[in-house]
Formats: sequence, C-alpha cells, structure tokens
Amino acid sequence: MNRLPNCCWATTRARSTDLFQALQPYVGYSGSGAETRGRSALDMALHDLVGRATGIPIHQMLGGLARNDIRVYNTCAGYRDVRSTPRQEPGNWGIGGSSEGPYEDLEAFLSDAGALAESLLSEGITGMKIWPFDFAAERTGGFDISPAEMIKAIDPFRKIRAAVGDRIDIMCELHGLFSPPTAARIAHAPEPFRPFWIEDPVRDGVVSAPDGAGLGTRLKAGTFERPDANVRSSAL
Repeated sequence: MNRLPNCCWATTRARSTDLFQALQPYVGYSGSGAETRGRSALDMALHDLVGRATGIPIHQMLGGLARNDIRVYNTCAGYRDVRSTPRQEPGNWGIGGSSEGPYEDLEAFLSDAGALAESLLSEGITGMKIWPFDFAAERTGGFDISPAEMIKAIDPFRKIRAAVGDRIDIMCELHGLFSPPTAARIAHAPEPFRPFWIEDPVRDGVVSAPDGAGLGTRLKAGTFERPDANVRSSAL
C-alpha cells in the first residue's frame, strides 16, 4: 500500500477504475488482507466523490437498481470477538463478564439462541449465522468430535427451531477447523433442523474442498471465505 499516495495523485477523478487496477498485486488475487480492504475502501470513496461532483446517485451511474431491497443475515458475533488476538478460537470470543452493548450475539446464540432468533426477526432479519462446533475442534485439532460435544453443538439449532420454527434460516459456520471425515459427521448432525448452508467445513490445505454431496449431506456446503481452496459448491 506504499504506492497508494503516488497512484492517487497521478489519477484523475474520472479514472478511478484505472487506479483500482493499478493497485492490484503483481500476481492475481492476494487474499483478504488489509491491502484488499484498503483498495475496496478507496474504490468506494472515489465513486462517492464522482457521485457528489455530478449530483447523480452511484447506483444510477452503474445502471440503476437491480432490486428494491435485499435480504440479509446476521453474523452472530459479539463486541469482543477476535479482539485479543487475530486467531479464530473460543478463547478469543470475549464472552463472559459485562457486555459492551445490547448486541452480544455470540454469547446469546450459545446460551439462548431461541431468544436471539426472536430478537432478529423483530428487526426484520431472517437469517442468522452461528458457529457452535468450534469449541470441539480444539480438543483434537479438528480430527474428532465426541457424542457429548455433538449434542452440545446441536443445542442452539434445537432452541432456534423450538422458538421460531422455520421463520429464520440458520447458517452454520465451521471456520475450516475440521478434517474431511469429521466435517462429514458434523454436516449430518444438524440436518433435522434444516440449516441453510454449511460454511468452510474443512481445514486449509485440503486440495479439493468438498461440497454438500462430497460430505454425504443434502445440505448446501462450500468454501465461501477461503480463496486458496478449490471449491465446488453444491447446488443440491
């Protein structure tokens, strides 16, 4: 990103696309690190400046609205999630103690997922992403999950369906913590509760990340946040 100031000075307002291309890395896509986020923020800022200068909303300049509204889901994180270190692990969830605000959704889905689902529906949110299996990966490095751990992880699914039925979709995040055989066992467990998808079921380094069919489940599954994997998302 050291090239950013010089590139900005050398690019006119109308050439924002050129600037975005100039900031691309030497070889292809560089992942989802700070440099990608920085390019995206700059790109949005430049488009915003063009819209302000011309007095035309950006969505009109890009061809108009594709739809009047779009459905969203809530990633059920908390205020202190992944704050102490960059690692995704239960010890870094920041749960327990006093909350920093009203939306401590990570602790909520672990303790009272049904009430959280009702709260989200009251705000017009009809999907929620949770990751109740993560704790089980630490004991064996993702190579096994015990029956007791499976029952504990399934409990939020059960509470959500008991509280709101099928009025909300449940997305299950596995954070790429499990081996393929263990991920396949996990993928079967929530089937009675009809999750919308299983996300990032297997660890990094798996040559071909399995889709739902590869995991032996009817559920949709795929590697959605890990560009290094060879992904085949299921359409089942």
